[in-house]
Amino acid sequence: MNSRTTSAVCALLLLLLQSESNHPLAMTTEHHHPAAGGSSSSRRSPRIIPWLVRPATPHDGVAATRVLTASYSELLRPDYDEELLSRAVPYMSTPRESLLNCGTWFVVEHPETGEITGCGGWTAEAPKVKNQLDPTTTTAAAVGKLVPHLRHFACHPAWTRRGVARAIWDRTWKEIIEQLGPETTLQVYSTLSAVPFYASLGFVPQTNLNIPLDGKDLLFPATLMRREVNS
Repeated sequence: MNSRTTSAVCALLLLLLQSESNHPLAMTTEHHHPAAGGSSSSRRSPRIIPWLVRPATPHDGVAATRVLTASYSELLRPDYDEELLSRAVPYMSTPRESLLNCGTWFVVEHPETGEITGCGGWTAEAPKVKNQLDPTTTTAAAVGKLVPHLRHFACHPAWTRRGVARAIWDRTWKEIIEQLGPETTLQVYSTLSAVPFYASLGFVPQTNLNIPLDGKDLLFPATLMRREVNS
């Protein structure tokens, strides 16, 4: 085999190798990592999941606590000190019995597995919370006595960016319109981490708060936000 023939064979082999490496079956275009709390097969599909949103019951208390604990522990870390979270999360992650029985606080179920992936809703009256930045006032007094208030919106970290929180909001918004009409102001005590989410729904920051959680020295920074339903 002369040198010209050898060069031609080498070039052909190189071309074949390049073609093989660029074949769709020979390339890794996306890595699928199973999220915490579920198998990789349940997280790979990019399809829109038709979440089931229903009123919570006392039987959902354990599952809701699990979602709230995981959500607050992981998703709030960029904006809160780790030591503060370790103390605050136990106070914030157990829904009160009145919330589980109110009929307007919801859990989100996966339509195929029944897994509780999120929670949240509203009550017709805002809870009165002392603002330690201004101890002479309460947030309820600042915006009126009967103001619908969003309560404990949370998504399990394994299911973020899959429409869970939006599904809760859509159900909440629909019910508020139906029950209270379009001339209703809403409010929410937002964590610092959730301010962008509520802003995307039309809520506007009103004041910063330090909410006492234990009646003593455990103060949790938050932001009071408001929204006109017809805005």
